[in-house]
Order: sequence, then structure tokens, then C-alpha cells
Amino acid sequence: MLRRARNVLLILTDQQRKDTISAYGNPGIRTPNLDRLAARGVRFERAYCQNPFCCPSRASILTGLYPRTHGVWNNSIPFSRVGAPTLGDLLHEHGYRTGSVGKIHLNPWGPPPPVGFEESRQYWAAHPEMRDWHGPYCGFRDVEMSNGHVHYSTTAGHYGAYLAEKFPAGVELFKRKKAIVNHAYFETWRNAMPEEHHYNTWIADDNQRKSFWAWATDSGMSHDDVHTALGVDSLKTYTGTKRDAAAACGNWIKQCPFEPGSVGELQAYASDDPARPLDAA
Repeated sequence: MLRRARNVLLILTDQQRKDTISAYGNPGIRTPNLDRLAARGVRFERAYCQNPFCCPSRASILTGLYPRTHGVWNNSIPFSRVGAPTLGDLLHEHGYRTGSVGKIHLNPWGPPPPVGFEESRQYWAAHPEMRDWHGPYCGFRDVEMSNGHVHYSTTAGHYGAYLAEKFPAGVELFKRKKAIVNHAYFETWRNAMPEEHHYNTWIADDNQRKSFWAWATDSGMSHDDVHTALGVDSLKTYTGTKRDAAAACGNWIKQCPFEPGSVGELQAYASDDPARPLDAA
């Protein structure tokens, strides 16, 4: 009797510290969905981030190579230089339907390079037909892309196209000048985007619309209002936004057509470049 292949969901957050999850001893935050995932699954307590920047860390996650080997050592180096298959490529070869929704960030967001232009905001601005493009890309055969986080995400990618069509006012609501709560630190404010149009909700809805693809990496989809935590007040805001992101993760998990922890299914949660090591559960 042939054994059914596992469905796999990888939830990847952006710059999330280990101590923003109550399962790791933070008494000031409630993250029941992540706590349940940690309790029912395996906690990798010696799993360490390989680089403090997005692109190098994500390249390591998808290729299994150290940054010194794959050569992407900062966010300005195109992933095309790696020349190695990704986990998506390998799973596709074994019959999986691979996909990604959210922030991938394997290539620069700035001026489009000869390859990897799919994540360039300038390229999207000059080529509106990109909204009809859905891969393949870096091993993913089905792609719904958010090109950046917070206010960077509103003018490019499939999420930007969604806002332009469904909620044009949202383009301004992620910005600091529209903040509900504004702190004095770099990229530290609570944005005014309604939950129903936030990219976390868009990502979950996208998974539901298309049904569950066998392997999905949701890159950066929990990066809410704060990019860098500096000082006590900022840390409080950072912790609060990661709490909100954790709540969204519960919705994503619930909308998958399999029961968490069931036989033959695998759910993993990790962060790309936390300030402290964040263990995958």
C-alpha cells in the first residue's frame, strides 16, 4: 500500500524574537496558537539563524547551505548567484505542488537586476501585467507575492495589486503619518490598516481561495507594524505586534484543510532573522 505524501506548511516570520512567544516564558504575551503548535510538536531549541539579514537567511533556509557557501551575504545580492536547487525544486521533482504566498525576499527590491526582477518594486511599477504572473520562481510553481513589509508592500506585488483594486485607501494607511500609535524609533508605529485588508488576512484568504498547496512558504507574513525593536517602549510595541501576528497564524493554520498534528501533515513555524534565536516548532 502506497503511503500518502505529507502536506507541508512552513510559516516564516520576519525578525521575530524568541521571547515574543509565551511558550518560551514571556508572561506578558498570549500566543495560544503558537503555544499549542509548540506543545503538540517538536521544539528545535538549538536551531540558529545563519545571518541577521533577510535574503541570506532565507537563501539558507531554502537551500540548506551556509551563507559562505551560497554567497548571498547581504540583501543586495541576487539569489540567482546561488545556482543551487531550493527545497521547492526538490519537492516539485517528487510530485509536490509547491507555492509561496507573502514576502519571499530572495532578491533585491530596488532597481531590477537582469534576473530576480520579480521582487523589484520598480519593475512592478513599469510592468502592470505582472499582476497576472504567478511563477514559477525559485522553486515555487504557484506564487502570490508581497514585495516588502508594512508600507513597502502597498505599491508592488500581488498584494499591492489587491489594494489597488479592492482598497486603494490602504496604500496610505501603513505609513507613519497615519499611525494610530507612533514611536520615535526606526519603523516603529502601529499602522491604521483595517484587519480585513491587512496582508496577514490577505495571505490567509489566498491560501483558502486556492486550497492548500502541498508545500508553501509564507515569507514575512507576520511582519506587522515594527521592523526594529529599540528601547523599552519600542520593545513593548514590537511584542504587541508579534502577538497580533501570532493570532493571524492561528487563522492561517485553521484554514488549512488538515487538522494540525494529524498523521501525514507537517506544520513548521520559524523566523528568518530574529534578534535572538527563534526555535522552530
